[in-house]
Amino acid sequence: MVRCRAWLNSDIMTKRTNTLLCAIQQITRRFVRCDRGVSAVEMALISPVLLIVFLGLMDYGIAVFDKMELNSSVRSGSQHALINSASLTAIQTTVIGSSNLGLTTSDVTVTSTCECSDGSSVSCAGVCASDNIRQYITITAAYSYVPIFLPGNLNLSSTSIIRVQ
Repeated sequence: MVRCRAWLNSDIMTKRTNTLLCAIQQITRRFVRCDRGVSAVEMALISPVLLIVFLGLMDYGIAVFDKMELNSSVRSGSQHALINSASLTAIQTTVIGSSNLGLTTSDVTVTSTCECSDGSSVSCAGVCASDNIRQYITITAAYSYVPIFLPGNLNLSSTSIIRVQ
């Protein structure tokens, strides 16, 4: 048993009060020395921080996956342009159809530009004095990712420029 020190002069304090103060002192010492439940309190303090970090990483991972999906659909459009570059609408439809992001025609732009070998711009129906016309098709897709847990939007885009002629 732990010995308690005498609190005050025993003439002033009664034995009963001294015993009560001694019991409070013993309980306080036991409470201060006891470390049971410390890990539960630490876990309760750190859990919200870990949860926020985990949810942020999950949102970031989904955004990266959507960016890869967007890149893949633009590459599909580039492959279609290599086979059939005459129809820009068909290329746009290929990009929209190869994506699971719910892209619309306003999200995908397909443009055709032509230039001569010296780098000067020319109409695709025109003629170059020095060489044949080089035709390039630019495919751009844009997608606005809305995070599940984080505020704001992430604007994702992918562009592919391919020479078809």
